[in-house]
Amino acid sequence: MQYVEIALTPKTISIMYKDEIANWFLQGADPEEGRRLLEANASNPRQARLVRGMSAGMVAYELKLLLGIPKAEIFAKKKSDVQLVQEFYLKTKPAPASVETRHGTSLQPSAPMETRYGTTPQPAAAPKPKPVAVNTLILQAKETIADLSKKISRIHNHDLYDMGEANTPKVKELRAKLVEYVRAMNAMKDSIHNLKEEYFETGEVSDDLRPLLREAEELLNPKPAPKSGKKEDLSKVDGAELFRRKENLRRNIAKYCNLLKYQTKTKQAKEDPMPEGPDRVKTERKLEELRNELTAIQNEMARRKKEPSKTNKK
Repeated sequence: MQYVEIALTPKTISIMYKDEIANWFLQGADPEEGRRLLEANASNPRQARLVRGMSAGMVAYELKLLLGIPKAEIFAKKKSDVQLVQEFYLKTKPAPASVETRHGTSLQPSAPMETRYGTTPQPAAAPKPKPVAVNTLILQAKETIADLSKKISRIHNHDLYDMGEANTPKVKELRAKLVEYVRAMNAMKDSIHNLKEEYFETGEVSDDLRPLLREAEELLNPKPAPKSGKKEDLSKVDGAELFRRKENLRRNIAKYCNLLKYQTKTKQAKEDPMPEGPDRVKTERKLEELRNELTAIQNEMARRKKEPSKTNKK
């Protein structure tokens, strides 16, 4: 495989960022999380785009370079990624696989060896590096940046693309709104990214980050236009659309449950419940709304199963 370097300069990264990379290798090297780590160090939008299109192998290669692991060792492929990280960054070499006797015979030290001088102890195992603790607000910031990137990509690849080249007044108005929406999300993503990087440089979380994440959440999930007193008639909604809504609601419910339990949208090793206050009240209300909407859709789908002969078209 040929690797293409994107010139992410190791000189500019902090020790905390390097520790996070090392921890990534030691905890299974998830490709998506690795792309987020690389994107965090990209110096311009072009580099960020290149990172998002990288394979898992290229991501691991770039991150090893950022840790200062020599290219010769990477391409030799004599050691695993974890061994390379331990040897060239964590400075803890793996325990020797064999020992030499006075007769020159290599023996596996599976048990302590008896000699005339006493018992020879086994070589000490390399100490396990402690996981690097990252502030939960910073983890939430990383997830929000990923969510903004996905939504921007979806608008470009689907919404704007599906409009085609039509230039009717209605299409032009909708296109302009989408472009403005994308511009606002890009600006929000840059602001959150800068505050996140400031944390890795100083170790301090900016007071501006929490309100900014609230604004980003509102940007990602804008409030629907006020409805009239009538509820939506789900019997008129197409079956495929109902299924799509149900899956989206399930994903969002899981995210909000995680926010209450871990203060991030993804599960963590240790629980860190959201403290009492306005943020928790708002999250619980939103969760209740989503669950009610999901229940209504599930009831409609169950009703249709009982009446297979009555198909409802949109």
